[in-house]
Amino acid sequence: MGKMTPTVMEGMAEHQRGNLEDAEALYRQALAAEPAEPDALHYLGVLQFQNARQQEGLALIRESLAINADNAHAWNSLGNVLKTTGDAEGACTAYQTAVRLAPQMHQAWHNLAMALFRLRRSEESIAAFERVVEARPDYDEAYEHLGRLYYRVGDVARARKVYRAWLTMSPDHPVPRHMAAATGAGDVPLPPRAGDQYVRELFNTYAHQFDENLLGLGYRAPQLMLAALNAQPQAQGRLLEILDAGCGTGLCAPLLKPLAARLDGVDLSDKMIELAHKRALYDELVVGELSATMRERPRRYDAIISADTLVYFGELAEPALAAAACLRPGGWFIFTVEAMEREGIEPGYTITPSGRYQHDRAYLTRALQATGFSTVDVRRETLRMEKHAEVAGWLVVARLPR
Repeated sequence: MGKMTPTVMEGMAEHQRGNLEDAEALYRQALAAEPAEPDALHYLGVLQFQNARQQEGLALIRESLAINADNAHAWNSLGNVLKTTGDAEGACTAYQTAVRLAPQMHQAWHNLAMALFRLRRSEESIAAFERVVEARPDYDEAYEHLGRLYYRVGDVARARKVYRAWLTMSPDHPVPRHMAAATGAGDVPLPPRAGDQYVRELFNTYAHQFDENLLGLGYRAPQLMLAALNAQPQAQGRLLEILDAGCGTGLCAPLLKPLAARLDGVDLSDKMIELAHKRALYDELVVGELSATMRERPRRYDAIISADTLVYFGELAEPALAAAACLRPGGWFIFTVEAMEREGIEPGYTITPSGRYQHDRAYLTRALQATGFSTVDVRRETLRMEKHAEVAGWLVVARLPR
């Protein structure tokens, strides 16, 4: 990048402060003095894109690059615009040009890695994320994507190496601590449950992709739990007060609402709750930890439904006790969890490289009966598909005595 004019530099300073009108005036002042000023064209293009004038912004950035094709920052900006307009291949090409011109530009490498990931070019995306952490060893987001990509392609050993490296760089970060244990780092103790911060960060990151991803995996937990609730003779012909515990974006809500005199939801992820609000099906939505929220609502509900939320708990005594306190006499606690491949291994649950826990049938029955549930029915079901294979799980229907 050549030396910027003082007017463009002043415009950039206003741009960074969020003073877009002042920035635009300065960029246009620079262009009035020199119509072929590439930096003014580039940053005015970015500004116009931010002002929802996408085509004008795109044209200005392209004009800038026609004058100075060696500006890696402008190529990166072009990639950002093309990505947002839906041109994934064009964005990828722009980012590739940016990193060729500026091999140490970690943000362009990250953008390229994400573009390749969206194009399902996993191996190339992995290589690009490796360049990100090489150029910027403290870049948490790159480690997170890289570890998950290695898991996705089945290379758990390299995923573990990534999480350990990340944990070394960020020893207080909850995600590498949890995932290092999940992928088998022997010196990282098995946590009895996923930490709140880990769960919150995980689902805030993926909130806007959540429904699409699950539906693409043939996700069945909401339908299974609805059928289980409908099958209870004592629930038929009456409207129930229901808590959707770990409601996420509200996938269960359309199924539960016809059965509900009241339908509330709770989730740790504020981004998930924002999306659940848009369904306009819940009477109340709470951002909060599952067990704490249930304990705060004694004898409030007839049924608690929890779809694939307790997969982030190994030890189930805490949520089971909280559910028992939250339910009215005769209330149902219906949930799904993943099934252990081999049963009868203590303590009755294990963590997997996905970061989720699996449980065995005997442990589920024992944990629920110990916390006051008199009837516990545990049925084996297929919850969804993952890596072209069925994910085996348990559909659990537990009931308090009347």
